Amino acid sequence: MLHRGIVFALLVFLMPSFVSAAGSEQGAQTFIEEFSKKSLNSFRGKDNVKDIERIFSGIYDKNFDNDSIARFVLSRNWRKASADEQKEFTNLFRKYIVRVYSARFHSYSGDVRVTTTRSEGAGIYIVSSSFVPKEGENNGKPVVVDWRVGYSDLGYRIYDITVGGVSLAVTQRSEIASIVRNGGGKISSMIDVLRKKVGS
Repeated sequence: MLHRGIVFALLVFLMPSFVSAAGSEQGAQTFIEEFSKKSLNSFRGKDNVKDIERIFSGIYDKNFDNDSIARFVLSRNWRKASADEQKEFTNLFRKYIVRVYSARFHSYSGDVRVTTTRSEGAGIYIVSSSFVPKEGENNGKPVVVDWRVGYSDLGYRIYDITVGGVSLAVTQRSEIASIVRNGGGKISSMIDVLRKKVGS
């Protein structure tokens, strides 16, 4: 479970783009159900790494709020970064997520069932689901995934995923903060590291 301070930080970073009056628990649940069936099932029959990354890239761009996630991940360093650094970090972060998480999503391309949906207010919803992994993955045990979904003028978007209590956004925020510290607090040094990670 996320610490309340982390949840508050997520809300502060993401609330400005939300139009909460238009969202609903049912809408968020339907979004995840359709996302799971149409997007994740597109991995079936695909084993080539490049194909998997290409498929996940399309899934990510269509369904995730990368700008908000990147801003949250960079945290207080976002204000230290120049406009050009913010833009480059956002683009590199997207490539990094696609590179790192495409294989994980590929492993979740079995059957999925949404279990519960709850509102956290301000157009933010937690949709809990259970994935039956592909044969040979996770010892056949269901994987519990919580989707943090927000509603904006673009419709429903995912801005965090928690798997087994581990948040994608919080994990990446910790990793990026460590890279910044190791680079002497320089945003440019962190960007150089990301460039190498994604091969740019």
